[in-house]
Amino acid sequence: MRNREEIKALIKRFGFGKVLIQKYLPASWDYRVIVVGGRVLGVMKRTGRKGGFKNNFSAGASVSSVEAPKEVHILASKAAAVFNADFAGVDILEFEGAHYILEVNFFAGFEGFEKATGLNVPRTVFNFLLRSPNALAR
Repeated sequence: MRNREEIKALIKRFGFGKVLIQKYLPASWDYRVIVVGGRVLGVMKRTGRKGGFKNNFSAGASVSSVEAPKEVHILASKAAAVFNADFAGVDILEFEGAHYILEVNFFAGFEGFEKATGLNVPRTVFNFLLRSPNALAR
């Protein structure tokens, strides 16, 4: 959004409480955290193309395994728990020393994650479901 008039027009069009607006935080990379059954499976760093603002693997970002700060693990686990998500991809941005949740994705792609970390996401989800049959009933 460039100005308040654009924001007002969106609210008028879609209704109050139906529009989510967040401050743009410039960053050339972010974390993708995969959470399965409330536990962090792993973390990858996604670095977007130069001049772009998307850090998605599917949009051409490069990916690498990374040891993220403990706060990133805690934030991702809590974000998945808020939505009662047994599987989630949580995108977290680090900006000026603080961490911000960008998105909690319940249908997160994991091709880039597996490439970066070498972890087998489907196997982990399958094993979780075998151990937690009630997860399917939610």
